[in-house]
Amino acid sequence: MHKLKGFNHNREYHGKGQLKQFDHSNYVIKVYDKAKQYSIKDKNILRFELKFLKQKEFQNLGIINLQDLKCKVKLRRLFDLLLQRFDELTIIDEIADSSSILKEDRIKLLEYMTPTFWEEKLNGVHTQIKSRHRDKFNSILDKYDLLKTKRVLRYALVNKFNYLIDN
Repeated sequence: MHKLKGFNHNREYHGKGQLKQFDHSNYVIKVYDKAKQYSIKDKNILRFELKFLKQKEFQNLGIINLQDLKCKVKLRRLFDLLLQRFDELTIIDEIADSSSILKEDRIKLLEYMTPTFWEEKLNGVHTQIKSRHRDKFNSILDKYDLLKTKRVLRYALVNKFNYLIDN
């Protein structure tokens, strides 16, 4: 999920992986496995892509033309926005062996992991109630340390950016 909303598009590429796409008014987020797309075996290449739909988004970051992309400060701003959008994603570790999760928490977790809960069940509900559910969801994720994969991916994003910006 992105901002606790489900994806708008879920494409399968003829057995070569899936694309999850989240549409917003000014941008689109795409997440997919590049290795599967190009039939690269024994590799994991996850692509996390932020695509602006309006040039206003670039202008807000001080990027007016291609020449501006040579400026490391502006590239850092772009990356910070990418990280912000990444942080808004819900990426949870596999919970196949949920025996260590209390039954009450497991029931809540399974409910919170579905976009329909956030988009339909809480539709029209006061923001404080939504906020309480979001806090409870985050507390369950923290309690059972279910965000390891997200932390690893975030760390890899930051490392790759730093490597590319410094070389």
